[in-house]
Amino acid sequence: MASHGGPDPIFAAIEAHRRANEATNALLREHSDLEEKLPKEISQSRITAWEEKIVETDAPEWIASERALMAAHDAEIDAALELASVSPKTTAGAAAILAYAVEYPDRFGSDFPEFADDDGITRPFEHFIIQNCAAALAKLSAAA
Repeated sequence: MASHGGPDPIFAAIEAHRRANEATNALLREHSDLEEKLPKEISQSRITAWEEKIVETDAPEWIASERALMAAHDAEIDAALELASVSPKTTAGAAAILAYAVEYPDRFGSDFPEFADDDGITRPFEHFIIQNCAAALAKLSAAA
């Protein structure tokens, strides 16, 4: 969908987030399969947002899987941040992001992360979507 200012960027942001989520889920499945296949003694490394604990005697494929999963998770968070910061430029874009925010938890089995606003207050992802849509719709109404 396009407005007078070009294509609505919200559609690209939705698609980027959807692809990032699908990539994370694919890596989660591979990681889970690897976890079942490898003995516990060679799959002890853990990489999280808070720490990286690498056990040098772990299987290289386990360590690589941990790193790939963390990178995919980071990419998904970045895509969610972008999605929360892009304002729709069309009513179709506003409808699309609102529908995606509602559909996402049920369809993908996870919730959006929470983010801090400009005042440092942590708010649910949906807060930013609603805020952006309200501003966009007010602007579109004024232009009509």
